Amino acid sequence: MFQLSFNCLISCDDKLACNLSEEDVRINKYEVLIRNDILEYLAINRAPNLNASLILASIVIDYERIGDYCKNIAQLTLLFPTKLDEDEYMKILNHMKESILGAFDLTFQAFQKDNTKKAKQVIKGHEGLKNLHSALVQKINENKKLDVKKAIVYASLASYLRRVSAHLKNICSGVINPFPEL
Repeated sequence: MFQLSFNCLISCDDKLACNLSEEDVRINKYEVLIRNDILEYLAINRAPNLNASLILASIVIDYERIGDYCKNIAQLTLLFPTKLDEDEYMKILNHMKESILGAFDLTFQAFQKDNTKKAKQVIKGHEGLKNLHSALVQKINENKKLDVKKAIVYASLASYLRRVSAHLKNICSGVINPFPEL
């Protein structure tokens, strides 16, 4: 969904933007189902793993929020239709996107195999992505000739990318930390 939302924005694909909004609705329904499953597990087990249950419930929220941000990226196509050039701003945004795609893979591996080393890579990578976000926003702010629609899209996209990265970081903190420290 993340890759599709980015492609949707670049190609100004209104139909795909609508499809991604529908996908977000499905994700929201899955979140409810998973929380119900967690609640059922806690209710029927005499000695449930509370820490794992609470971490899973927290991680589900992070994944749902990632879906929201993907939907928001796609909706930029509908709200501010504009052709995005391969300029200095898009180079930074593409670098941010590629970093996040790598973080998705590392997050999956870290969570699946309880791999703290890969989880720490995602957490560290988020710090670098925050720096890219700040540099991009400053660059947009300094360019008084930048088209307003493009400036809005670039700034919004950078913020959404930063938030997606932050939620991946949160998921990875569940691999490293007990629930109270998430």
